[in-house]
Amino acid sequence: AVAGTGGCVHEHGNVHSTDARADEIGRRVRAFIDDPGADGFDRLARDVFAYQIARNPPYARYCERRGVGADVASWRDIPPLPVHAFKEVSLACGSPALIFRTSGTTDGMNARGTHEVVDPTIYAHALCRGFREFVLPDRERIRVLSLVASPRARADSSLSHMSGVILDAFGDSESE
Repeated sequence: AVAGTGGCVHEHGNVHSTDARADEIGRRVRAFIDDPGADGFDRLARDVFAYQIARNPPYARYCERRGVGADVASWRDIPPLPVHAFKEVSLACGSPALIFRTSGTTDGMNARGTHEVVDPTIYAHALCRGFREFVLPDRERIRVLSLVASPRARADSSLSHMSGVILDAFGDSESE
């Protein structure tokens, strides 16, 4: 179960890495999701950025070309990536446990971008925490009818994945 999400369970469970820094960053991100005041956003964002610069060579090169190093004064100094970067290079800071693909509606099926998720527990935690707070603040479960393809049918679809997580975590016994 993901703490603070009303019983949201993710199929992959916790990811146990051999990277202590990744584990610490993940713990802090989950704590921030639970309580945005717990760890100041600016400090957390800068620490995540420094981690990404150290472990993601394509992103490090991108930042270097813009004259930005790992030690930025504010989260506002962190260079955002253009969307097309996700179609050109792997931007994960480790081996992805999940890989989602874009629909291909903009540039065609041969130019689909990817969203590589190294730690699915963070992904599920953010999803379930927000769903619990904004959709189900007054109950544990609700009848859910999903008109989206199942995660088994569309394993590379983040929408199908999220719908499956929500159905499992918050759907009642009559949900489909």
